Amino acid sequence: MLSRNHDSFVDAKEHKVNYTRMGEPFLNIDEVRKAIEIIDRRYPGTHHYVSTIGLKGSDFSWISGNITLQVSLHSLDERRRNDLIPLRNKMTIEELGQIRTKSVLKTTVNMTLADVADFDIEALKKYFDPERFFIKVSPINPNRISARNGLGEGIIKGKNLQ
Repeated sequence: MLSRNHDSFVDAKEHKVNYTRMGEPFLNIDEVRKAIEIIDRRYPGTHHYVSTIGLKGSDFSWISGNITLQVSLHSLDERRRNDLIPLRNKMTIEELGQIRTKSVLKTTVNMTLADVADFDIEALKKYFDPERFFIKVSPINPNRISARNGLGEGIIKGKNLQ
């Protein structure tokens, strides 16, 4: 528990909550939205980042204000993306580029690039309007699962901080 005598969550200049790496939020979106409401009541001004693979049929109309949508892309080749994210019922790359929200921030496109062939600047420009989308390129976090899937270290070199 944080002491009132030291820096604490309440005293922070800004609060951010990421709904990521915990499963697909849109498979349980009602509970995610309830969590956002509870946190906003307790800590007004908190910024929420909801990360998704882009499930077909998802309603993004409620994403506004202090809530920012992040979409996991990882490749600009549809077949390769399906290999990297082997879940059915995903939106296509073109459909992801049509997402519109009313967030104060642009929709983030997350790209963890395993191979240089996963990146295509022409496709990126074609599908993701820079006025509406922010592109984030990240390194692979090497672990047992990434090793088992032959992802290597990716094309962006990262460094794990202790």
